[in-house]
Amino acid sequence: MSVRTMPNILLTLCGVLFAPLALAHTGVHDTSSLTAGFLHPLTGIDHIIIAVVAGLWAAHSCRHCALCTVGFLMLLVVGALFGIGGLVIPQVDTLTIASVVTAGAVIVLSLSIPEIRGYALFGGLAFYYGFLPVSYTHLTLPTINGE
Repeated sequence: MSVRTMPNILLTLCGVLFAPLALAHTGVHDTSSLTAGFLHPLTGIDHIIIAVVAGLWAAHSCRHCALCTVGFLMLLVVGALFGIGGLVIPQVDTLTIASVVTAGAVIVLSLSIPEIRGYALFGGLAFYYGFLPVSYTHLTLPTINGE
């Protein structure tokens, strides 16, 4: 084993050890209040990992880093609006784990993602992570007949 592969092994080991922390939406804490919906994106390890990895990718691979950041934030809002509108995405916990593993692989393996694919990957993750807090707080828009 070379010295150059040691950091990759350590990062992979950390990913395996901390993977259960990505299960933030399984009833470990209160997920039914508006406060929980607003605080989890700021304190949830899965949200923090995605934001940091997206920022690292934008700083490394994106020609217009500021526009990448604005686009990421806008897609977070769009995802939240779709959640409020009643969008249902099945298997959210499985998708959450898969998204954290995918984002981690981008960094650990130093994957060089072409800019357009990075936009698609991190834009999709932004949409999904905007949707998640709203879906767990069960906020929806009232229908016309008041139901």
